[in-house]
Amino acid sequence: MPQLINKFEMDESRLEPHLRLLWNRGLIEEERFDNETHYVVTERGLTVLKVVSPLIREAHKLQIRNFEAITNVLSGAGYS
Repeated sequence: MPQLINKFEMDESRLEPHLRLLWNRGLIEEERFDNETHYVVTERGLTVLKVVSPLIREAHKLQIRNFEAITNVLSGAGYS
């Protein structure tokens, strides 16, 4: 879990509910290697990722475009 905490920059109390949600839905599973718990994406999780990933990428593009549009409006109004 320390690697996930560092990667997502959130403490264990915030990360744990997200992992539990994914685990309860069968999207990840826990595996023990060298006395450490690792979280592995299941086949079901991979299927969901194939559907959701393009949607997330598109949403991110829209956010960037909206941010750029707002920045341009503010710059044009002298708020740069």
